[in-house]
Amino acid sequence: MSFTTSLLCDEHKGNIIVAESSLFQFYGNKKAFSGPVVTVKVYEDYALIDEVIDEAAEGSVVVIHGSGSRRSALIGKELVEKAVKKGISGFIVYGCIRDSTVINESNISMLAIGTNPVLSSKERAGEKNVSFHFASVDWTPGLYVYVDQDGMVVSKTNLLEDTD
Repeated sequence: MSFTTSLLCDEHKGNIIVAESSLFQFYGNKKAFSGPVVTVKVYEDYALIDEVIDEAAEGSVVVIHGSGSRRSALIGKELVEKAVKKGISGFIVYGCIRDSTVINESNISMLAIGTNPVLSSKERAGEKNVSFHFASVDWTPGLYVYVDQDGMVVSKTNLLEDTD
């Protein structure tokens, strides 16, 4: 199902949250993505992100609270390749990614605050399936998010359910 965030804003005003998307850069080959939110909160550690990708349902959007750290990357080509095979719709990363050239050619898209070639640790520190706040949104597992190059719209319900 196709959508634009501007049309979702027009049609669902009052029932959505518009995230502060100016914090992020767009990466990946897809121009838009949407789906139910799964969450993971980490600090310079990618091990739980790997687990969340394994556990997430096809079509999910993985939202990563990386505390805005720019000291290392939380996502790289290996996790992106795994996510594409799994059918993950996209990523929102409040942190950095690496391998952006490969990611920009992959059939996935993501928002991240930037890039860094340094790989984060793999100690399994953090929490998955938790609520947190960034970009003016209280991210909770099960919300729906819609992202295109104009912005990010968040809803408690699937806004595309009744449209074709």
